[in-house]
Amino acid sequence: MNEKNYNVGLKVFAVTSAEADVALEDDNAYDSIIMTPIDSDVDQNIDGLTISRWCDDGIIPNIIFTIFPSKDDSGVTIETSPPNLVTVRVCHKCSHFQFLWNTNVSSIATSGGIRIGIPPGQLKTVTVSDGNNAQILDGFTNITELQVSRGGVIRASMTSLISTELHLSNVRGQMYVQTNKPVTSGGVAGGQSWIETPSFNKVRVYENGSELNIKGDVDFGDFGTGVNVGAQLTVTGTIKETISCEKNSTVNAPSCDNVYTDDSSTCNAGPQSVDVDVDVRKLTPNDQTLNGTYNICGDEVSPSPPPSSPLPTSSAPDVALTVLADEDSAITFTPIEFNVKYQGYHRISIDISCDGKSSSVPNTMFTIFPSKDGNDVTVETSPANLVTVRIDEYGDFGFKWNPTIASTATSGAGVRIGYPSNQLKEVWVHDGYNVQIVDGFTDIIRVTVEKGSILHASMTSLVSTELELINYGGQMYVETNVPVTVGSVNRGGQSWVKTPSYNDIYVWDDAKLSIIGDVDVRNKFLSSVSDDSQLTVTGTITGTIICDDDSIVNAPSCDNIDSSDDSTCNAGPQNVDVDVNDPSQNNQILNGTCRCVNGGNVLLVSSSTSVYICSSGGSTNSFAIAIGLTTATAVIVITAMLIYYVKTKGRWW
Repeated sequence: MNEKNYNVGLKVFAVTSAEADVALEDDNAYDSIIMTPIDSDVDQNIDGLTISRWCDDGIIPNIIFTIFPSKDDSGVTIETSPPNLVTVRVCHKCSHFQFLWNTNVSSIATSGGIRIGIPPGQLKTVTVSDGNNAQILDGFTNITELQVSRGGVIRASMTSLISTELHLSNVRGQMYVQTNKPVTSGGVAGGQSWIETPSFNKVRVYENGSELNIKGDVDFGDFGTGVNVGAQLTVTGTIKETISCEKNSTVNAPSCDNVYTDDSSTCNAGPQSVDVDVDVRKLTPNDQTLNGTYNICGDEVSPSPPPSSPLPTSSAPDVALTVLADEDSAITFTPIEFNVKYQGYHRISIDISCDGKSSSVPNTMFTIFPSKDGNDVTVETSPANLVTVRIDEYGDFGFKWNPTIASTATSGAGVRIGYPSNQLKEVWVHDGYNVQIVDGFTDIIRVTVEKGSILHASMTSLVSTELELINYGGQMYVETNVPVTVGSVNRGGQSWVKTPSYNDIYVWDDAKLSIIGDVDVRNKFLSSVSDDSQLTVTGTITGTIICDDDSIVNAPSCDNIDSSDDSTCNAGPQNVDVDVNDPSQNNQILNGTCRCVNGGNVLLVSSSTSVYICSSGGSTNSFAIAIGLTTATAVIVITAMLIYYVKTKGRWW
């Protein structure tokens, strides 16, 4: 049987540190499980880990990743149980490790664990995503950022920190953290976090089901703080400054004196209890393996029965996709035949796994349009059968590459998704994809883009009264006929929005938001521009916007801008161009190819003048890429398997 490797998706960044190692406590009480060092050289210059999962149809063991401070002079070490569970491959262009399944072992293993030892002063960032479990043992001194996403679980004991900066981000995951230092900033969107800390600053919790439980005080010191859209915050200590709670949200705290609530939200005053289960004990083998197996992605084309709740109703008719005639065009879209119906699925997720090998896939445009005459969900691709349809682990309508077709397609790739106009409610565009939404949808309430993704959306037929626009480091171009209820742009993202009114605004971390329309601040505690960001508004600003930390606001008037900390407001006429694109047939494909490296790393390798930048260990590598738009666009391209951090001004984002 030939050995076959699949990507687990661990990325390690390079750096060096002079901090002293902290010895790990030994415990050999258990000898039934043996951790075996991998049989290959391990790069010693690392400061960050990204643990994510590539999807395949195979069976693999449940795994826990244990990250511990290496003792004495042992440096960076990697061990697995059972032996040879994974192999390590180095991506020299990106300066990271890739952990690959050894299916000779993983296909028959019934439990699994991976231990990663790193000198305690060397590790700075850890990201865990896609259902992976990781634990960080105490003793690290310089960790500055933890992130979980998409079902990832992280437990971390960090009571030896000497670093003065700590950021915690949770997007649809679970996080359990104990730290001896204040949390500089943190957010929860769709996930749950339990944090024990002297103080938690810059708190932001939003989206139904989100929970942030803090054993300690809240002293945010920033106006970009609040609990919103069905979220919950529980605090055992003192809330030292005013925090907002809006849109069916809840705050539990010893006192509600500094909690602002709207009519739909609640603050419960009284003693609170928070249990932070970091579940990190001595480094014994039984604590570092998980039992059982699972199918990595599950059933691809036979989803569970859709929700039984009725679809929202709307009096607006379905709107057919307008395709400009082009008799000379050789582009043909071929329907995918379904054996199930997808009427109950209201959310589209653009997040496609690769085929597990270093293979070529085409640059692809995803076009989402209102289906004709009330038809059910339809999918067409060019070339034919480019993708298959799946329901992902979160119940979202999504896709997977068909490697037989994708690996040979060299140009002209597109996927068209038809949805009844009143069925689609949410679109989530994950790292590095190009998506356009055609006008005619009536009930969209939330659009989210992530790092490196590009979205153009015409939404001038909406009847919904709620609309959220969230940008985690991508590019967003949106035109809408209804006000934007709330929106955020961060991590270097850029948004251009045309709307009658844009309400609560949150722009931070080198981000830009440009608005054609008015701004009507409903909550001054959630309306701010900070951390070297920029807001441009063509219309009238009603209510106060906070502008601080070297940020800029451009508006006709600065009367309602509260600027501080080297920030500026420029008053005068403003010009904003919102290009939502023309979804003609030729605009529904992208040319060129990209490299799907080991199941997760998408590198665009065509000949455009656009530049893909990967910064690692103080050096910068540039790669030529093709975006397929009319202007060269520099983006960071990321898939679910690999997250790139670009170091700017000493921060990882």
